Amino acid sequence: MSQSSIQKAIFLVCASVFTLLSVGCQTVGPAQQSKLPLLTEIGDETRIDHSVRVAPGVYYAEDLDNNAAITIVANNVTLDLTGVVLVGAESSIDPDAFHGVAIRAEGVSGLRILGGTVRGYRVAIEVIGGTGHSIERCDLSGNFRQRLKSTPDAEASSDWLWPHENDDDEWSKRYGAGLHLKSVRNSSVTDVTVRAGQNGIILNRSSAITVSGCDASFLSGWGLALWRTTDSIIEKNRFDYCVRGYSHGIYARGQDSAGILVFEQSSRNTFRANSGTHSGDGFFLFAGNETLKETGEGGSNDNLVTQNDFSHAVANSIEATFSTGNRFEQNRLDGSNYGVWAGYSSLSTFRGNRIGENSIAGIAIEHGSNNVIVDNHFNDNPIGVSLWWDEDPALRVSEFAKRRSTESRDNHIVRNTFDGDVVAIELRDAENTIVGENIFTGTAQTLVREGRGSVSEPNQKWPLGSVWPPSAPINIEGAGRERIFIDEWGPYPYAGDRELRAWPSTLEGVSAGRVHLLGPGLEFSIDAIAGAIELSARSGRLPTTIQVSPRAGTTGVIPFTFVVMTEDGEVTVRGTLLALLWEVEYRGWEAVGAYDPPGDWQIVRATAPLAKESRANLDLKIGGGAPADGVPSDHFAIVATSTFTVPAGRYRVKVVSDDGVRVRLDDTIIHEDWTWHPTRTQSIEVELDSTPHRFEVEHFEIDGHATLGVTLTPILKDLR
Repeated sequence: MSQSSIQKAIFLVCASVFTLLSVGCQTVGPAQQSKLPLLTEIGDETRIDHSVRVAPGVYYAEDLDNNAAITIVANNVTLDLTGVVLVGAESSIDPDAFHGVAIRAEGVSGLRILGGTVRGYRVAIEVIGGTGHSIERCDLSGNFRQRLKSTPDAEASSDWLWPHENDDDEWSKRYGAGLHLKSVRNSSVTDVTVRAGQNGIILNRSSAITVSGCDASFLSGWGLALWRTTDSIIEKNRFDYCVRGYSHGIYARGQDSAGILVFEQSSRNTFRANSGTHSGDGFFLFAGNETLKETGEGGSNDNLVTQNDFSHAVANSIEATFSTGNRFEQNRLDGSNYGVWAGYSSLSTFRGNRIGENSIAGIAIEHGSNNVIVDNHFNDNPIGVSLWWDEDPALRVSEFAKRRSTESRDNHIVRNTFDGDVVAIELRDAENTIVGENIFTGTAQTLVREGRGSVSEPNQKWPLGSVWPPSAPINIEGAGRERIFIDEWGPYPYAGDRELRAWPSTLEGVSAGRVHLLGPGLEFSIDAIAGAIELSARSGRLPTTIQVSPRAGTTGVIPFTFVVMTEDGEVTVRGTLLALLWEVEYRGWEAVGAYDPPGDWQIVRATAPLAKESRANLDLKIGGGAPADGVPSDHFAIVATSTFTVPAGRYRVKVVSDDGVRVRLDDTIIHEDWTWHPTRTQSIEVELDSTPHRFEVEHFEIDGHATLGVTLTPILKDLR
């Protein structure tokens, strides 16, 4: 017997024991008992042309040819998988290597799939075409997910998702799914669970689909994703913690993850009483490239989004752009960057929502027109409502902008309550804004106006609408974004038996690093500390984050290890820190073109610094603001230098930049990316002797987020 066959046999024995323990706890209804013919064998390319009940047990069925392990080839088939575990990959295989489809039906109608667990595939269930399908009580957890390259200390731009293409099924092909419905009509998905994967449920070119009672949470992509899908009802589901691109207090990007994703001409859908908290965006709606770049027409329009909780999103509780006629009513939108971001939206209504404690603004709409903001409760936001117009040259040439007005005008802000917001209403070049009957309590400024535009009282009475709370879904954890922990496979799930894990378990930092300690909610302690380091905590409860820093007064190369212990096990964390003293100068510069570097860098260098500081590291995660007092938030420049001595050996220089960067080591340029670009990471290996060396780092920022980091890590096997 081959080694792989032995491994598979051991796997099946262990999995069978698990199934015998779990099957006995399942309740089988009368309709699923013994009337259907019994199927006792499943392998790759199993074809089913009549209703069957699969005998409970574990079935290993790798989809070797990507044609599906099980194919349904007839109409009106019931596939009863109660008590069945269908496995597509051995437990030793990493989830980014999962491939194939477990169950596929194409061109048939009336399919009913009941129960069962399906794991280890790129797509667990795929239904293409047909009508009258029903997917019920399936557990589709543990399928494909990408290995993330972002760490607690640095975002990797390669982790960004790309939801803008799916006409060739890019979503399921690139990112996998628990359930993929394509070109399906009048069907239902009920009580389906998808966790420990990347995408939950994809509705692709479908209509009249009901999704209810499902739990697609703790995923690294999208809980529910709609593409060209219309007239569907999404009700009473959980899509919480669908997130990537977040490290609390370090970076908050989201990378286009979302609890609910609604893209490309997805209209007339109803989203009611769902929970999508702690996600990249709670609810992310976008008209699509057909509207923006091709025709200028259409959009994801006339959707109703009501009684949902989309709080504690990394980016926006709700993002809804380039679309019209959408209604957002009685939602909870707390604790995100923006409660609502609705750029280029029109004829949409925001009524009766609770919008509080967002870090930037409650509702922000650029280039929006004829929108109604009524009966909402805003509290403790820096800005309650912000409406504005700006030049936006890149979008001015889009097909959307060519065919439609992009002015900010004729919006209504009526009968809202503002409680503790710093600025209640901010208007910048917003024409004919209707403002009236609002209540202000504890606001520093009620109305701030800049540029052109007029403000008038309402000349009509808006009918009274319901306000928060309706039948509000319950937030899973009841806490904010500090509850989000992400490792290389996605968000920490807060449920089930998960072994103690340190992410990352090896640190390569400058003078400090962060380690997420993940695992069930156990008490932990840290012992066996070796090296001149300080830890932010030596005991506590999991999950948590530990800061690792050099001991005060320590410089140079600092190797370390420590052991994290719980009653269930232990894990070792190791690495090296390097403490260097950096002298940093900040300057401003004049823009040349929209995305061009400084025209004459020597002139920039010759100007007097706007600010200076000495730092124990060069690890600047500036985000979208200014890097220092007195420095602009865009079009600034940084020059940083450090002189240091380290033991002779081979070292790795890691450079993280957004935008342009140039790094010199002893007057030799070792890295240069003198462009406008998103966050990028580059590693260079260098040989150093034990004499003094000098870094000089030059950096410019054009717009958006800014990041600059340079670390030096010994390659220990070469250290002499």
